Amino acid sequence: NGGPSAARNAGIAVADGEFLAFLDADDWWEPGYLQAQIGVFGQNPALDLVYCDARLVTGTVPGHTYMESAPSDGPVTLEALIDLRCNIPTTCVVARRRTVIDAGQFDPTFRRCEDFDLWARMALRGARMGYHRRVLASHRIHASSAVADRVAMFRDQLSVYRKLSALLPPGCRAVPLLAEQIRRAEADL
Repeated sequence: NGGPSAARNAGIAVADGEFLAFLDADDWWEPGYLQAQIGVFGQNPALDLVYCDARLVTGTVPGHTYMESAPSDGPVTLEALIDLRCNIPTTCVVARRRTVIDAGQFDPTFRRCEDFDLWARMALRGARMGYHRRVLASHRIHASSAVADRVAMFRDQLSVYRKLSALLPPGCRAVPLLAEQIRRAEADL
């Protein structure tokens, strides 16, 4: 019961394929999910991570998609991640195993925002990420999900931002964006 980061890292430790795909217990993929995602790598072999869109489901009722509420717009860069112009839902990710390992995998000290922490560290190391808008997964929204506890969510978000702030080199274009997100997260908390 070490949380999502520890569980994902345990899976990564025993994986031996080129790619990793993440699926939380309350989410599901559409038929053809992996084939479509790997197909994107075939079209652009330089990518290290690919993500798609997901349908958000409350109870048994499907609602809008993830990208309708948190769209990705433009190239996926460290700045775009910090500025929330690109938002990567974990259930929608297929990534090169080596890139995830080289970035340090999921940080087990975080139970929320652990995915954003990893994507940001991957981007900081130069990982190339791409997305497409096909809805290939479903993400269930419920009262016991990690994001339901808003105070804990903002606290972990702030911790991730502060960690990332310590990793950024001086003069990095992301520094003022991150400072703004830290101020916003402090206000939200």
